[in-house]
Amino acid sequence: MMDVIEVYIDTSVLLWGFNFPEGNSSKIISLLSLGKIKGYASETTLAEIGNFFDFNYDEITKHKAIADISANLKIIQISEITSEREKWLGTIKEKDLDHLATAKFLKLKYIIAVDRDFEPFPEYRTPKQFLKEIGYQYALTDY
Repeated sequence: MMDVIEVYIDTSVLLWGFNFPEGNSSKIISLLSLGKIKGYASETTLAEIGNFFDFNYDEITKHKAIADISANLKIIQISEITSEREKWLGTIKEKDLDHLATAKFLKLKYIIAVDRDFEPFPEYRTPKQFLKEIGYQYALTDY
């Protein structure tokens, strides 16, 4: 039995996991729901998920998805990471700043994302890279 690994889960993983049930992002979500990894996200994640679902799904599906995410992730409020945001401002696109700042604030070893903007940061792993690193079965795609 592996120790529970704490990770930052980017919005991209949640959206890929929702839309592609056979992909690596879906495997990450399964590990979260099974308690094999402990996931964190910023409150920005919920807003991004909400925006995506507003344009692509009905209100019931949107609320269910947000409830599932909230149940499986510890959501960190932006007010908790204000000083960390200031430290990393200008090192990554504004859209990813809250995600990076949250992971750095929590001193997490992993940021799991499907987003090349995180490549300069040593915490970054695609879902496939993360699953491979922890010795878990993975699909051939990165997402």
